[in-house]
Amino acid sequence: MALGLGQNWSRVQRVVHVGRGDPATIFQMIGRCGRGGNPGLAIMFVDPVRRNGKNKVSDFTNHENQNDDDRMDGLAITPVCLRVCFAIDNNLGYNPLSKEDPNVEREVAQEIAAGFPACMCSNCVELSPEAVSRLIHMDNYNFERSIVDPANIPALGLNVPFQRVASGPAYRVAKGPLTSRLEEQAKYLVGEFNTYFYQHFELSLSSYTPQKFFNLDKARALVIAAEDSQPVTILERLIGGEVVEGQMLFLLDHIAHFKNGDAYLELLATERIQKQAVVIKKAHILLFQQLKARLRPQKSLVTKQELEHKKIVREEAARLKREMNEERARLNREKNEARKRQREQEQAAKQKAREENQKKVLEY
Repeated sequence: MALGLGQNWSRVQRVVHVGRGDPATIFQMIGRCGRGGNPGLAIMFVDPVRRNGKNKVSDFTNHENQNDDDRMDGLAITPVCLRVCFAIDNNLGYNPLSKEDPNVEREVAQEIAAGFPACMCSNCVELSPEAVSRLIHMDNYNFERSIVDPANIPALGLNVPFQRVASGPAYRVAKGPLTSRLEEQAKYLVGEFNTYFYQHFELSLSSYTPQKFFNLDKARALVIAAEDSQPVTILERLIGGEVVEGQMLFLLDHIAHFKNGDAYLELLATERIQKQAVVIKKAHILLFQQLKARLRPQKSLVTKQELEHKKIVREEAARLKREMNEERARLNREKNEARKRQREQEQAAKQKAREENQKKVLEY
């Protein structure tokens, strides 16, 4: 309220305005900033896109005829220097929307002639990314420097961004059925852990069973991670941590013991044979596909030749049929002409006989 009434306080260096009104009222408030001769910072929050408002320059049909809403919308989108905009709005009652506006050029020339310092509004001086990144170090002691030269604000020790230590990728056990070798290994570990658990806890006194702490699902996750050569920290996390002292070392020893046994070697050999069978099957399928791909062009060539032959046969049949029709039409024309001549001859003979009969009658 005091700023709106025109109070001049030399200590006011920052003014933040939120809300709408008219540019003259806003200028009255932000104009109280920096009255003591020190650099001041005025921040105006405006809507980037206002519903049912004018959100681009082309929305203004008449730049010089503006109501209060138009003046506020123009203030939010104008590319003209804000100091020039406020000066023209105070004098002429509109916000210019183009730097080629004659009033803008006239106002800029007057400011240069009057020796005004260079404007540092957001339309005249755009903050670089480096300057924006240094604004977190702004405080009351370097405030003036942050306005004049924000890119070179000295860093404050407590404002240095925290660099989070990059953690390694989280290991997740792949879902799906295990091979017979890994499944047997998981069952072996569950059985050995049951014995190990009862060596440390009295069965009659314990209310928990070994499956509560290390069941078949955890054993499967453990053998899969061990197969992928994961570190001990990952293995321990997968089983939920140690319940019995020395549990992790016990499980790792029995994993190594199982891998050195005859049963594991037999399962490994069987698995290797199965993989080779799969590879051979894939090779056969690939070979069949390659042969099929080679035969396909030959088949298409034969098909093309057959189509060309059928086309020639059809064209020849059509030609013969056309010639036969033409010959039939010619014969019909000749037959009709012969019949016509015969009728004419018969009529001529009848006419001649009639004339001779009339002549004989006259002679008698």
